[in-house]
Amino acid sequence: MFFIGLVVSISLSVALSQSVSTYGWANEKIESDTVKVTADNKYEYRIDLINLFQKNSHARLYLKDSDSGTETHIPVDIQTRKIVGLGVEKVNHWVMLETTDTASEYILYTTKELGIPEEKFKIDIIAGTSSRVN
Repeated sequence: MFFIGLVVSISLSVALSQSVSTYGWANEKIESDTVKVTADNKYEYRIDLINLFQKNSHARLYLKDSDSGTETHIPVDIQTRKIVGLGVEKVNHWVMLETTDTASEYILYTTKELGIPEEKFKIDIIAGTSSRVN
């Protein structure tokens, strides 16, 4: 009887552990807006919202250099915890990336479609950093 109980217990443990969803804590769950191209045609870009609606949520800017094909991810301090609801459509425009006078610097704007007050960030592509602009 003890042996049968042990086998059943182990079988249930394996089945239950395999059915646990790991998205959001072991695997990232990513929501992305539509890929766009900068006005100077140097980069393709989109914003990735990772683990949205969870304590560990954050955002990063995806960039792809049009000439070399090099892909870069730059962390952006978008206030993802303030997003209450997010409509994901076939075409999304959650951010806009605009050129500046400096070739390696861009300004990133969040849009109303993101569902939070609009924010503005300076993106330094060479350094791979972003900073909030007031």
